[in-house]
Amino acid sequence: MRRTTAIAIATLALLAAGAGMASDAHAIAACTAAQISANDGASGRCPTGTGPCNIGKVFEIGDGCTLDFGTRAVTILGSGKLDILSNTVNLRAGSFSIAPSGLVEGRGNLATPPRDRGGSITITTTGAVNIQRASFKGVIDVSGNVRGGTVIINAGGSITVSGDIISNNITTSGGNGIISLRSTGGDVTSGSTSTISAQGGDFSTGGFIDITASGRVDLGTNLIANGGDGGVIDVASGGESVVRGMNATGGGDAGSGGCASVFAGTRVQMLGPVALNGTGSPTLSGGGCGGFIDIEARFGDVTINDAILAESGAPDGGGGGISAIARGSISTTSLAPLSVQGQGPSSCGGEISLEADLDVSASGNMNASGGFGGNLVDVIAGR
Repeated sequence: MRRTTAIAIATLALLAAGAGMASDAHAIAACTAAQISANDGASGRCPTGTGPCNIGKVFEIGDGCTLDFGTRAVTILGSGKLDILSNTVNLRAGSFSIAPSGLVEGRGNLATPPRDRGGSITITTTGAVNIQRASFKGVIDVSGNVRGGTVIINAGGSITVSGDIISNNITTSGGNGIISLRSTGGDVTSGSTSTISAQGGDFSTGGFIDITASGRVDLGTNLIANGGDGGVIDVASGGESVVRGMNATGGGDAGSGGCASVFAGTRVQMLGPVALNGTGSPTLSGGGCGGFIDIEARFGDVTINDAILAESGAPDGGGGGISAIARGSISTTSLAPLSVQGQGPSSCGGEISLEADLDVSASGNMNASGGFGGNLVDVIAGR
């Protein structure tokens, strides 16, 4: 009898646990921080008050809603999710983290408006923002069929992206996602396996990626804003800027490369490949132009250790532009060719400009040639 009773109690406990898990998996409508606490507070994860709020359930956030947690530290746990659909949502907190497997999602993956566009979320904190990774990643995904959504993070502390921030096209005509990461009181860093991508389709344009820090920027991953025409990638820091790759190439039919800039209050290190190429037409009826990149170290050196390519598409595209300015010195290695070559018999080359207050040491090839005509390589050294 006792054994039967024990088995019955254990069975009821398992059923209750299963019911709790099923409840966590079901989306709960919310529009305020108080509603999230009311629904996730009984678990002890996000009680009312000023202490930490750990979100472990799935919430669906309405359009125009503001989740104002005040000075609380907010973490989306691996079982948690904020689904903003195609809505516009604001979140305010003392600090904000997404644990491994945690998710902020606003995918516009339906066929009809407004659910064919990615959502828009603005996260504002007085402290740090941390998108984490272990075996799995924390993720923000606002990709869309017609247009990628918007992710804006304004942090008073540092921003660390070990997971993914994605605002991609889902269809070949989708594009124009926006990712903006701004730290007014710290650094912006990303991991070597993280993804920061605002990729457009072949029949649209790449998106916009803007990364700004009052401290340093150290990006361990490639930034992606390619599309039918390449998008825009801007990186700026009050300290040093370390970039390990950019891709804003043009695709589709004669798409042009995008634009990029890397500024630093001290030095700039370009440690990964940069691709801003245009592409040709399948019928060879025209070629897209190469893109443009401006690199500036306002109080230090510029070091380029990998290729920067802003070449045109064939048969008649124009090469792009590569400009580097340093108050210190500029150096490139033999593994870092700089090319604004015009591809095709009717193409023209672009411009390469290196200007340093001290020295210029360029071991890599510099190519501004074109099928119809070459252009300019301009090197100025103050010492």
